[in-house]
Amino acid sequence: MTTQATFPGTQAEWNLNQALTRLGKTAGRDFFFIPSVTGAMFFLPPDLALQVKSPVADGTGKVKKTQLAGQGITLIFIDENRLYGDARTVVESALARRDESGGA
Repeated sequence: MTTQATFPGTQAEWNLNQALTRLGKTAGRDFFFIPSVTGAMFFLPPDLALQVKSPVADGTGKVKKTQLAGQGITLIFIDENRLYGDARTVVESALARRDESGGA
């Protein structure tokens, strides 16, 4: 079992991980955490990916969205700051494929 101390991501990514779990999703079955130096992603098979968007986003979001869309995957960004509040509600919206991040 992964704990916050052993989780390989940021605090915001941990909050996203926990929100998915509280919504009944199981890590390794319903979603997969994929760490990356260009921004970790949560992949929810077969065609959804969630990514935390930091306040200092580097502008590569549109490229990532386009690349994943070419593979049939929808990428939803979640503003990092929103995951420090009611993460569950934010994640529910993302699972419904609503990107409320204000763009990539």
